[in-house]
Amino acid sequence: MPVVPPLFSDAESDHPAIAEWCSTILAGDTARLLLLGPHWSGKSHTAYAGLRRLLAAGYREENITVHQAHDLGRSYEPGMIENTTAVTVIDDLTLSVDLVREATAPLKPDAADVQAMMALEAGALADAVARLSLLPQRSWLLIASNIDCLAEAVGQETADRLVAVAEQAELAPAPARPYAGSSRTTSTPAPPQPAGLRCALSSGRRKGGLWPSGRTAPRRTARSRCPASRVGCGRSPATNAPGATRTAQPGWSRRRVPGSARSPTSSAPSPVAPVTRRGTARTSTSCATSTT
Repeated sequence: MPVVPPLFSDAESDHPAIAEWCSTILAGDTARLLLLGPHWSGKSHTAYAGLRRLLAAGYREENITVHQAHDLGRSYEPGMIENTTAVTVIDDLTLSVDLVREATAPLKPDAADVQAMMALEAGALADAVARLSLLPQRSWLLIASNIDCLAEAVGQETADRLVAVAEQAELAPAPARPYAGSSRTTSTPAPPQPAGLRCALSSGRRKGGLWPSGRTAPRRTARSRCPASRVGCGRSPATNAPGATRTAQPGWSRRRVPGSARSPTSSAPSPVAPVTRRGTARTSTSCATSTT
């Protein structure tokens, strides 16, 4: 398995702490570095960039060992650290602590056997780091979020020893990512729309008769219709403004409500078309039928 995974095959970094760490190792001396920073600050990227710099300078790959903290805790044996290579890297050393501290919702307690297994892994990881900090002539690079989480993950005594013997480099947090619907989200203004389309959208109708959720739009009523969107109505949206005077338009008639006074614009009732019953010669011109 390669020391640098394919995900970081092109990792580059100009951080001065990485440059000093690499130059010290290439000079034959011991270099120890604590690489700190919050999530998504580029700690793993920076660490693998340092390993690529060592390999590019001719440092042999078999002298480098890289551990993921969760894998090291599961498969740990004391000989893995005591017989380690000249350069050791442990990534995500405080991941388990970070996940608990950064949880945004209450976490459900795990089963008893799961808690026992996690305790064994945490103890194995703490023992591995403690042994590594005591080994002479060993160069290492440990990746953690901060000193407080490091002390919780490996113990206060081991954390104090690491701080005493190692250099520290803290990476800045990554820029905040905008979320949809937040005030930080930038959007391109929509192009202007025709007046008829604006009126149709303001009345609640959607193009194609579908709402955003895919349901069919509710049945339109005369009150929800926009006069400016009707074909050939001849009325403008300004006519619907409060206090505006409405004038009768050609082709429009008012429907009389039963029991109300007759509209002044119509002096005589509209004629009723004769109804012919199929198969007979009887006709009716009113509500009451007459037989001839």
